[in-house]
Amino acid sequence: MNAGQRENSAGEIDPTTVSTNPIRFCDIHPSKKVKFYCKNDRSMFCSKCILKHTEMKHEVIQISPKIDEMKKMIEEMVIEVEKHEDSLTVNEELYNKLEMKVRKKFNEEVDKLEKSFRRIMD
Repeated sequence: MNAGQRENSAGEIDPTTVSTNPIRFCDIHPSKKVKFYCKNDRSMFCSKCILKHTEMKHEVIQISPKIDEMKKMIEEMVIEVEKHEDSLTVNEELYNKLEMKVRKKFNEEVDKLEKSFRRIMD
């Protein structure tokens, strides 16, 4: 049984409980750690289950390299987001300054038009 999981009254693992343990165990062999991932079934399983997937000519990979690959990809994404976050703040400041200039110019032009209109009306 995974840490954080509880058994129900029938002695089965209660699927509604959430595991806090980062180590996953095989659904078919609960005492075995998950070590492989099937790209076809999109499932994880232990070394005892690998034969079933390889007999069906499924593409099976070890989990540890996949996890490392995913960690690297996530780190790259975080760096990219941080770059854009910094530029977003700068762009927001520039936008606000530009908006102020445009509003000021607009108000000046409206004032000129109002003065011209008043002169014409007088």
